[in-house]
Amino acid sequence: MKILYITPYKINDNGVSSGTVVSVKNALIDAGNEVTVIDDLHIPKWFSFFLKIVSKLSSKQTDILREPYVLKKMASEIEKRSKNLDFDAVFSQTSVLCAFYKGKKPIVFYTDASFGGMLDYYWNPKDWASFSLKHGNLVEKMALENCNRAIYASQWATNTAIKCYGIDPQKCVVINRGANIYHGLKMNDIRKWVENRACVTSKGEYRFLFVGRNWERKGGPLALEIVTLLNQMGYHSRLIVVGCKPVINDSQKKYIELIGFLDKSIPTENERLQNEFLKSDFYLQPSKQEAQGIAYTEASAFGVPVIATNTGGVSGVVTERNGFLLETDDTANEYVKKILPVLTDKEMYKSLAMNTFAFYQDSLNWGSVGKRLTATVEEAIEEQNRRKL
Repeated sequence: MKILYITPYKINDNGVSSGTVVSVKNALIDAGNEVTVIDDLHIPKWFSFFLKIVSKLSSKQTDILREPYVLKKMASEIEKRSKNLDFDAVFSQTSVLCAFYKGKKPIVFYTDASFGGMLDYYWNPKDWASFSLKHGNLVEKMALENCNRAIYASQWATNTAIKCYGIDPQKCVVINRGANIYHGLKMNDIRKWVENRACVTSKGEYRFLFVGRNWERKGGPLALEIVTLLNQMGYHSRLIVVGCKPVINDSQKKYIELIGFLDKSIPTENERLQNEFLKSDFYLQPSKQEAQGIAYTEASAFGVPVIATNTGGVSGVVTERNGFLLETDDTANEYVKKILPVLTDKEMYKSLAMNTFAFYQDSLNWGSVGKRLTATVEEAIEEQNRRKL
């Protein structure tokens, strides 16, 4: 199958959506498709400058990629750049590029949330300029009406899109995203690392890994409170933080290690990140808001059981197979009660860790995701062909 993959971003920019843009492209190729890319779409400089001025003067948030004027320009650019290309379907990395699409080929998009689903959850509508709210909802609804399939990374994202925009549920498909980290390790390799973790050897400190740039939203304070409580109970533990360097109270500094940001595109830093995963007993990230959480799938790729909050789309990638979920109002004490039975039982821990990696192997990797994405695009093509008969 020949797929035209469109994205407003530079295809190899790993800083966009944690590297998901290029991972989706590679997943489609690995699934046997011939993929042509149209990326790095032009944004009029004068309009970008105008929005920045409006945002600064009003202290309100805007989104240039949800402005009809910009999206019409992008649709025109895509039409011109694809004029002489041969493809069976269009695959958009974001919903909004579908809004003004006028091509004859079926178009499918893949995202982790709708605009309406993020309002009053991830974003506060009061922080947005009124015209941006209006335009954001307008282009989202247009995209949903215009596309052949809307692929969301979680059931939560699908449900909120249906609720906000009245989309036909039959048009929606749920396919989780994969881990944006690659190591080539097999089951036996992971087993060796698991055997050397503190939960199995009962030696050294229990390591809880936290990866994220937004300390507050990702639940950093609660994670540190959990690790602090474990130490107070006699379980020598440390929170390893990658991605940010928050200000920590003096009394808690002995329970935390701040590594800072590690860039996956730099080999030495990528190796350091992978080693931090491999050495960790648990991945602890009790986020307040999360569309899905790529880091949960990445922890699973190293057989590191996940401890997370049941919010947004997290339940799509964190189940009893690779860890456990707690509710948004649960306290540090309740987290500790959930953690201790696994932390203190090496056989239970080993079983969970190996099941975590198995879950990654069959569901949370881009290889399996690519096959499901391909099947969905094929269905969209077949459906459109039937309508022509």
